[in-house]
Amino acid sequence: MDSEELKVEVLLEEYRQLRSEIMYWLDLRHRNKRFAMLIALGVLSAGVGLELSVIPLIGALVISFLWYDEIRRLRAIFRNAAYIEVHLESQLEGLNWETQIGSHVIQTSFLGRLIANAEFPILYLAMTLYGLITLPAKGPLYIVPLGICFGFLFLILIVAGYRVATHGRKRAVDFWRGKNESS
Repeated sequence: MDSEELKVEVLLEEYRQLRSEIMYWLDLRHRNKRFAMLIALGVLSAGVGLELSVIPLIGALVISFLWYDEIRRLRAIFRNAAYIEVHLESQLEGLNWETQIGSHVIQTSFLGRLIANAEFPILYLAMTLYGLITLPAKGPLYIVPLGICFGFLFLILIVAGYRVATHGRKRAVDFWRGKNESS
């Protein structure tokens, strides 16, 4: 095996590993969505059965961690896909078919993006609102700070998710192109 064949084999193995990692993250994404729905159902039924309004708020916090993990995972997928596009496709003929046919086009429609990624925000809002509505009546001074905290967390996650979904791919490609030019 000459050095060019060895280089191609190494690059193809790197490609397979990166694709495998992306597929793992996508599988984990679906598992986390199912887990979040299971948590929501369990928390809501426990909240109703036990009449403890704090349970849905705890569930909302758990959902927020899963949601943040989803945002991080999406960023990692963009990073790997951009590396494949910038570094590997340029060195291996025929590997860029996915990029050429546009098979990884990001959902550009706001409504389409909203529908495709609405599970975590909907579950978070449902659990938070249910928890706040069922809190014991201790006056607005008790509910308002909690509402502000949970609302602020919601806004942070919405903005982070939106930024990754709309700019994540471009940022990752620009990052790897910068690394490619400096080497």
